[in-house]
Amino acid sequence: MRKFLSRLLSIVLFSTITFTCSTSYSCTRILRVDHDNAVMVGRNMDWMEDMQTQLLVFPRGETRYGDISDNPLTWQSKYGSIIANAYGVITTDGMNEAGLSGHILWLDGSDYGKTDAKQPTLSVLMWLQYYLDNFKTVDDAVRFTETNKIQVVPYYQSTIQRWLKLHLILDDASGDSAIMEFTDGKLHIYHDRNNITATNDPAYDKQLANLKEYKVFGGDKPLPGTNNPADRFVRATYYTQNLPKAGSTQDELAAVLSVINNAAQPYTLGSAERPHMSKTLWHTISDMTHKVYYFQSTTTQNLISVKLDKFNFKPGSPVMLLDVPHHPEYVGDMTDKFKPIE
Repeated sequence: MRKFLSRLLSIVLFSTITFTCSTSYSCTRILRVDHDNAVMVGRNMDWMEDMQTQLLVFPRGETRYGDISDNPLTWQSKYGSIIANAYGVITTDGMNEAGLSGHILWLDGSDYGKTDAKQPTLSVLMWLQYYLDNFKTVDDAVRFTETNKIQVVPYYQSTIQRWLKLHLILDDASGDSAIMEFTDGKLHIYHDRNNITATNDPAYDKQLANLKEYKVFGGDKPLPGTNNPADRFVRATYYTQNLPKAGSTQDELAAVLSVINNAAQPYTLGSAERPHMSKTLWHTISDMTHKVYYFQSTTTQNLISVKLDKFNFKPGSPVMLLDVPHHPEYVGDMTDKFKPIE
């Protein structure tokens, strides 16, 4: 039954996403390492419309199908995880029980290469879930990916006649970080603890080169203030690097929130040039040291916290759901408000 439901979920995943999407998808992620308090990662989800995001907790032993092709990549989850989904089915952000966090962000320059029909396929829509299910640390994930070819395939959104183009960011409780991008048909992995920021285009190596043009990083330009991805990258990097020493985990949480709020997209009307302007719908913060996951909706401003060590991740345990869209009153520790999905 679980295998059937997992297969059905994969089919629903690919059919549901086609009915409504944006042609402008921009997000920001920052990593704050403070071993005296906590290692935290924060991200903004920017999109043009409400994605009806819910929080789900998956146990170990879940059967997964990475695609709806005739030859999908299949696996059983080794780690339980909490995720923030989109449209009820897509894993956009999350953290597993070992403290590995992950995030998918838009990268318009993505090129996943030619698909080999003989190679199992993993859709970009299941890309993040695969890593949360299978790896304990960033280093584990990178080492495996470097020695085992994973055929990530794009997904075409027929309603807007565009391909989903995403890159994957991973971070863990040690403060390690990796950014995975497919450009020119090849996978590029930027594995470095100094990779504390990610936004969107251009590709990560070009973002780093652009960073050096600003005064605060040795160049001539003043700190930028627009909401385009390259400017957000510079600004978020600067403010993250210059956060003061936190006196407590709560202080650090406030500091991370302050930076991602600075990089947030305002609720604004589109323009002739950018008719589908994204706005920041929600934030997440993963405290990878203490295994606490935070979620804050822009519309309610209520900060929700979830403690992963309170869940039963044993195989056969039910998938648990926190129905955030239908409970705007939720605030504070909502760990005990999760309900099993039958």
